[in-house]
Amino acid sequence: MKATTPTERSSLGYAFAALLNFGFLLCVNAHAVWRPWLGGVVTDAFGQVLWAINLGLVVQILGDLLLSVTSPRPLQRFIELLDSVTGVIGAVVFYRVFPLELSRFGQFLPMVAQLALFAAVLAAALAVVINFARFMAATRGDDRKPLPPPSAPLHT
Repeated sequence: MKATTPTERSSLGYAFAALLNFGFLLCVNAHAVWRPWLGGVVTDAFGQVLWAINLGLVVQILGDLLLSVTSPRPLQRFIELLDSVTGVIGAVVFYRVFPLELSRFGQFLPMVAQLALFAAVLAAALAVVINFARFMAATRGDDRKPLPPPSAPLHT
């Protein structure tokens, strides 16, 4: 068996991720088929959030396909930034529309679900800030510089 190089492994990983996301894209867009199985938990308003979910998945698929061919560090960081931006868009749209009917499970679960979704919006927004900083560091070439040890003097 031939050993694979790290570049071949990461290229295969990106291609596999693109394939999985494509399958998920197909499943999400078949919501008219699977939504009735959930007994009304996912409402008809799901169609209103579908564009945001599709946007995020298409950006991930295209990014993974591009990274399966070439993956310089600045490009990886830029695609991570785009993924996090579309994640914020999807989370905000899902939070605003909230296409779930959870009231039959009591008053507590809908409130917890919306609170968790709000936390996801905040986490996704934080991911945008972090990925923007990582992208800027990668474009400057600072991405691979190790941090100094904690005992190192602050001024060098």
